[in-house]
Amino acid sequence: MSARIAAVLDPQIALMAGGHHAKAMPDRILADPRMANVRALILGEAEPRVVALLEDERRRAELPGVMWRDPLLGTHAAGIPRQSTATALLALDVNTLPLVNRAFLPQDPYTAPDGRIEANIVGSRGCPYNCTFCGAAVSANPDVTIRVRRPESIIEELHALHDEHGVTAFRFVDDLFLGAGRVITEQMAAFTRHGTGDRFVWDATGRINVLDRLTDSELDHLVANGLREVARVRSPGRNRSTKPGVLVRANG
Repeated sequence: MSARIAAVLDPQIALMAGGHHAKAMPDRILADPRMANVRALILGEAEPRVVALLEDERRRAELPGVMWRDPLLGTHAAGIPRQSTATALLALDVNTLPLVNRAFLPQDPYTAPDGRIEANIVGSRGCPYNCTFCGAAVSANPDVTIRVRRPESIIEELHALHDEHGVTAFRFVDDLFLGAGRVITEQMAAFTRHGTGDRFVWDATGRINVLDRLTDSELDHLVANGLREVARVRSPGRNRSTKPGVLVRANG
């Protein structure tokens, strides 16, 4: 679909491309003649590299994880980063990013089937597990560390979305929001301090072996803080029966 769109654009329009497909199959994209106007194919988290490219396209030569096709030789080229900047550009500090400007997301927030105003939100980036089917697998992202947003930053975004759009339901679209007991404890302590469960409901992905290690009291604490649904990532081991108030949905 992206290639079909790119093929009919004015040749003078320079394109940047990214996303999961770019990470998985960069050579295929650059070899497609319909994508000839792609000046930068960005692999992985793109925010600071997009800014650098918008300031000066020639900077692509020094940016890690940026590829393009030489129009004369037809070969593929890639940026060669300075070691001092590579890590910051590939695995940026998520707590330094501003809140998402929803003016550019007309489909979010949206009215959910239950009538609530719902929004997607990201509380962390990266995943410590190595599922073979997943683009976020740790072995596929050797330069990307696991980063979790400060609880206060997440709560600030929840309240901002409620104040601006009337949102009362949230879906954490992280690779794995409920993926570590330490993180769950820290986040839920903040949710309790701010009475999040009294105002909002939320859904998240969870690792079943992590949830299995939680006590009934800890699971009840999640529900009291607004947890409505867990999209489960399976792992070996026994399953705990679902607590009342939490729908566990299998997720391959």
